[in-house]
Amino acid sequence: MSKNKKTLKDNFLEALESYKKREFKNAEMICHKILSINSNHFNSNLLLATISAGNKDFLKSKNFLNEALKIEPKNLSAITNLGTVYKELGKIDEAMKFYNKALEIEPNHTNANYNIGVTFFSLGKIPEAKKYLEKTVSIQSNFAMAFHSLAEVHVALK
Repeated sequence: MSKNKKTLKDNFLEALESYKKREFKNAEMICHKILSINSNHFNSNLLLATISAGNKDFLKSKNFLNEALKIEPKNLSAITNLGTVYKELGKIDEAMKFYNKALEIEPNHTNANYNIGVTFFSLGKIPEAKKYLEKTVSIQSNFAMAFHSLAEVHVALK
């Protein structure tokens, strides 16, 4: 292999650097190039899902996350992100299914517990919300958004 030829890893690092610089179109282009060479590149699918969600294209994000989960079915980040995408699409039952799937793999997963808590709160299921938000802050004591949501729960409970 020529020294001038970039590896997939090099290309992905370039895509990630572009993403960090908020050069989303370039990051997207590089990830698509990687996927044209290796359709099973987990990180490219995950980054494209993130970019799509940032653009509020949740259907596209869902598709990339589903592809990522075909490659790494137990990846907690992809599972919880897919839950969030379903929540954004208004499919609460599907969202909860993925959040709970994450908890089956890792019961102390901060984001899954938090997302279940705030979802229950949005549904008016305050005692259930309290349970999951309390667990979230017990797992990660510096999670400011979880504390804020838990405060809202306490206000709702009076």
